[in-house]
Amino acid sequence: ELEAEVRFAKDNGLEVPTKLAVDIAREQAEKDYKDAIAAFFEPSIKNGKNTKAERRARSRGVSGSSSRKDGNRFDYGLDCIDFAYEKNPVKDDGDMSSDEDEEYFEYDMVVTSNIPKIRSAIIDYLNNGNVEETVAAIDAYALTKDVVIKAMQDLITFTLDRGYNKVKAASFLFDGLMDAKRATVESIIDAFCAMLSDLENLLVDYPTARKTFEQLLARLFYDEIFTIEDIENIRWRVSANKSIKIDQICVIAISFVRNPITLRSMFNPP
Repeated sequence: ELEAEVRFAKDNGLEVPTKLAVDIAREQAEKDYKDAIAAFFEPSIKNGKNTKAERRARSRGVSGSSSRKDGNRFDYGLDCIDFAYEKNPVKDDGDMSSDEDEEYFEYDMVVTSNIPKIRSAIIDYLNNGNVEETVAAIDAYALTKDVVIKAMQDLITFTLDRGYNKVKAASFLFDGLMDAKRATVESIIDAFCAMLSDLENLLVDYPTARKTFEQLLARLFYDEIFTIEDIENIRWRVSANKSIKIDQICVIAISFVRNPITLRSMFNPP
């Protein structure tokens, strides 16, 4: 991509760039963010007693300051996902006291068996780019709203794995799911919030996850799926994690979408 910009500059008698416009914009956004953080947080001196008391309060979960191991999934309506994704759900004989309960358990088994098919369809899509075929597969196999949200989380995960080159494809599939009425802006936001809440773990497996998240959020705006308000909504919802890294992703994405020149350089380069 940088080579293309260099050729364009030479052909048009312009100054030859040494960095991509998106990298320059990101560096400036990072600097502005750090300056704002530094100006906001004044150094404070705390005595040892107060600090220890605060640590104890956090460990007890006082004032909501304890870290949450559930990744906030209960806040985002994802508390039903775990059972549907177990490889071998265990039936509780005490609960299966009627034909209706038995049918419910069999339904869960069907949902579970469809999960690998959905993931396989998404992986195939990132190779072949066939939106209609992939939407049809997800529509056939994702039998509940929670499973659709989990499928979108899988799409985000596979995009993080493959990086920037698949951001456009991911956005197109989100758009296809919306056209098929299997996804809404709200459910896509739910998927992003759940994923961003697990950012620290994702960074272990996908070191470039922060940049990919920034570009994916900007791409959803570019493709008119998200508005700036939607990205700000995500930022607000994940603020409970008190993570500067997560907040910075949203801030940088917002800085991208507020600059039409940066967006064009990212997604429609010369």
